[in-house]
This record gives sequence, structure tokens and C-alpha cells, in this order.
Amino acid sequence: DLQDQGLSGLSAEEVLRARNHGVDGDYVEGIAALGHKGLGLDALLQLRNHAVDPDYIRGMRQHGYRLDVHELLNARNHGVTPSYVASLADFGYTKLSLDELLNARNHGVDPAYLSGMRQLGYRATLADVINARNHGVTPDYIQGMAAVGYTKLPLESLIRLRDHGVTPDFVQRIKSRVSNPSVEELIRLRDSGIVQAAQPTALTWSKADRMGVDGVPE
Repeated sequence: DLQDQGLSGLSAEEVLRARNHGVDGDYVEGIAALGHKGLGLDALLQLRNHAVDPDYIRGMRQHGYRLDVHELLNARNHGVTPSYVASLADFGYTKLSLDELLNARNHGVDPAYLSGMRQLGYRATLADVINARNHGVTPDYIQGMAAVGYTKLPLESLIRLRDHGVTPDFVQRIKSRVSNPSVEELIRLRDSGIVQAAQPTALTWSKADRMGVDGVPE
């Protein structure tokens, strides 16, 4: 079978290795029929071992992705499957490049994350969604911030808050001492380390105080 598909001159050991890894005549023929002809045994074994089969190749092509061997392996290894491509399309993210698909997959942008964000009213570009996910802005974090009074914040503000370590618990502690602090005030207080959990004394700020949070005494 393998000889019929152009793999002649294989040693008995190579034939056994091919058989053990599922590289048979049907597999080679199926791969070749999709344009990947003349591949050596090592390349075929690599494809087979990484679950790149004719069904996977056809599935990706149905979504517009005609990939070479290297791209097929890269996509498969990172979990970019036809079903993943279809799931992104369901949320309006279509005609993406392979790099965009890989970036989204590698940063954990999956249907569950997208669904959670959409339910909270966030319809952003894929690049913005990836950025938010990469910075730890999750539906749970957004809901937690909403529970302490910070609703409908733009992704940019949520990313900044998350990057500076502003958590819902921190906000609760701040709000027991400061009346309705702004996003900027929360960030500056968190960065300054002024407010500690064990210090319940209320802070009262003048307008000047709010202009320079770092100077507020404990």
C-alpha cells in the first residue's frame, strides 16, 4: 500500500513504524488527494502524530484555510480546529488570518469567554477581546466590579484597573473610607498602598486632595 503511494524503498523497520503510527496507504492517499503529495515518511508521521488527517484538512478548507504542512501542524498543535473557527464566526469574527486565530486561541478566547462578555454588553473587535483576556479581564471580574458600583466601564478602564491590581474587595475597602472614588482614584490609591485593610478610619477629601491622591495621609 505504501509503495503504491510513492513510499518505496522503506526498510522493514520503517514500514513497521508507519503501521504503528497509523500511516497506511489510505491515509497517504487521503493526504495526497488534498494536495499534499510527495511527502516523506517523517513528514507523514509528524502529521499523523499531531492528528492532522484528511478530515481536519477538509474542515479547515471549508472555512477558507488552505494551509501548508507547517501551517497545518501549527494550527492543530495550538487547538485551532474547524469547530473553533466556526465558533468565532458565530460571534461575528470571520475571515481571520491564521495568525489571528492562533493569537485568539493562545490567549484563551473561546466561546465561553465570548458568550460571557457578550452577555455583559461587550461587543469589541477581536484584537480588543484578546487584549482584555490577556490582561485578565473576565466576565467574573467585570461582574465583581459591577457589584461594588462600577458598571458599564469601557474595556480600556477595566484593563487598567486589572493591571494595577484593583479588585472588587479592594474597592469595597476603599469605599468604606472614600465616597465614590473614580477609576483614576482607585488606581492611584492602589499604586500608593495608602489604604490598608486594617485601617477603617474614614477619609474625607477636598477637591485638591482628589487632584493628588498620593499626598493623602492615612
